[in-house]
Amino acid sequence: SVEVLGRETGMRRLALDKILGVMVFYGWVSRMGDLVEIGSQIKSWGLNMLSLSDLPDRSASYLQELYRQTGIDVDLSIYSAPHMVFIKKYGFSIHPYEPRIGIPYEAHTMAVGHTFLAQHSRVYLDQYIEKFLPYMSEDALQAHVINPVEATREQGFGMTTSDRIGLDEAICSPVFGANNEVVAIMSLWRPTPRYSERPSGELLSKLPYLHDMTEQLSLSLGCSRSAA
Repeated sequence: SVEVLGRETGMRRLALDKILGVMVFYGWVSRMGDLVEIGSQIKSWGLNMLSLSDLPDRSASYLQELYRQTGIDVDLSIYSAPHMVFIKKYGFSIHPYEPRIGIPYEAHTMAVGHTFLAQHSRVYLDQYIEKFLPYMSEDALQAHVINPVEATREQGFGMTTSDRIGLDEAICSPVFGANNEVVAIMSLWRPTPRYSERPSGELLSKLPYLHDMTEQLSLSLGCSRSAA
């Protein structure tokens, strides 16, 4: 009740009513008279967190199936500002450039990070730059952060070219959670014997399999939108 909230917080009724009004507006609480309960937005966040709490285990069968379909190594990463952290991989052989589980990589330097950032608005990207990359010049930001993110947004998937990190190539697709917001990035990754400016045609031909699997995983997490 509002009376209990006032007693627990030590706030005056008028101030508490104003704050609750704002919280009702944003869906954080719902209110009927003097009774207040958790609102739709916080319930959605709670469902989203519950769906992510066991994400490595829940994603395992999807990664395994994608590996079976394509014969190409698969990984899953999440965003932990300002890094991407790989939490699961399947099929990987030993290779000096393979992603390491639990190791943070700066999001703006990787295709998985570009894919994550591309799911958000330009305002979000500008805030990321302002907070985490104040040391970079305008030219460097444009070339190494803004352009790759915008290209990823336009083409609908992320990619790593083998001249970017060594003799490797990858394609990436977003996974969405119960709140219909991006929660992870799934990638097909493999070593390649030569340098190139973009992933090989063979790897790009596996993109429909990748999109299909990210959509299936998204649906299992409660998403109601297409992941592709």
